[in-house]
Amino acid sequence: MERPLELAELLLADPSTWNAASIARTIDAGRTQNVTLPNKVPVLLAYWTAWVDPQGRVNFRRDVYGQDAQWAAGLARPYTPRKLPGQAQAP
Repeated sequence: MERPLELAELLLADPSTWNAASIARTIDAGRTQNVTLPNKVPVLLAYWTAWVDPQGRVNFRRDVYGQDAQWAAGLARPYTPRKLPGQAQAP
């Protein structure tokens, strides 16, 4: 994850309680703390078997979880936006 602390602030959505300083203090305490998020958040977990490195070289790795075919099939399907709870229907 590129910017985990910023993501934590966005997900927690309570700047008076959860801001950069309070999140840093919680991390520094070294103890796991469970927090219930105020809103449900869809999460997409992905791992990459092909990528371009900073030198512009394409890298490939073995698909150890056997997910490439499923991802390829999903990407080949037409995109259909979903209506989230509380979201107005698109025109």
